[in-house]
Amino acid sequence: MHRRIKLGWLAAIAIVTVFVAPRTAFAEPATLERVQIELGVRYAFALEELEYNPWGTGFGGAIGYTLDSAIYLGGSFDWFKGEEVEYPDPTNMYPDPIYVGGNYWQSLVWGGYDMEFSDSFILRPKAGIGISTSTLRDCNSLIGDKIECLKTIRGETSIVPAAELLFVSPILVSIEARFVMLFDSVTIKTAALGGVSLGF
Repeated sequence: MHRRIKLGWLAAIAIVTVFVAPRTAFAEPATLERVQIELGVRYAFALEELEYNPWGTGFGGAIGYTLDSAIYLGGSFDWFKGEEVEYPDPTNMYPDPIYVGGNYWQSLVWGGYDMEFSDSFILRPKAGIGISTSTLRDCNSLIGDKIECLKTIRGETSIVPAAELLFVSPILVSIEARFVMLFDSVTIKTAALGGVSLGF
């Protein structure tokens, strides 16, 4: 657990180092002084062992702008379907199945640095900060074979080091990987996320 968090902080420090790298080290990227809007699909999973995956398949969008210094500033919103699994009812006391699980949605602001690989390919190391909100339903077995369930909605501060590879043409195609660190969380501390987006 602590090792994953340390790796996340190291990744964030590396990204900050890239932000302050000399501008002359890279050619001007095709995203320079350009508004970028993206929509795409996501998939994420918790890095801890859980009975269900509260992330799963998701959909999201982002909007941002690359300054003339190649610094990228933007924001994103992602919603994840999550997962529900059946809670055991060994005595069949309840006529209908009981499910536990839930999902996340995430809203972040981003800072990054665009580095040109070629006329069409851009590498963007970046870091995001924001809120990840979970809606989870958990159950407990009580005396007398009764089951008590509780639904909770919790917002967790998130720091998200990430890297994005962009193909820039008349349309924008991006592949992205994120390492999500959640704070003020009881059970879910870290998650990995990948995504593909189209935009302009």
